[in-house]
Amino acid sequence: MDSDRWLATASADATAHLADAEYSVAESLYANGREFRAYRREQDDFDVLFGAYVEAAFAYRLGHRASVGIFGRYDLVEELEGSLGPNEFRFDPSGWSAGAFFGFDF
Repeated sequence: MDSDRWLATASADATAHLADAEYSVAESLYANGREFRAYRREQDDFDVLFGAYVEAAFAYRLGHRASVGIFGRYDLVEELEGSLGPNEFRFDPSGWSAGAFFGFDF
């Protein structure tokens, strides 16, 4: 096995994530088996969530210009928070991802 065909990389950077979110809530109040009050609300928001990532990748060079590899990445992103009517929510999009890739140098 040719050791100069194997590549390892690590990277880190700042990120900006565009969050186009749609929320809806529907509630009905009942008394004596009959609905006497209904509430429905919808909302669209667009936010920019800032964060950072770290990534490691390993690749095998197939020839002069092509390679295949795998990567693992962790994104640390600020939380998306909001409220809709009487309800509040919080979503944390931070997390791990992994994948495979085919690269071509040009």
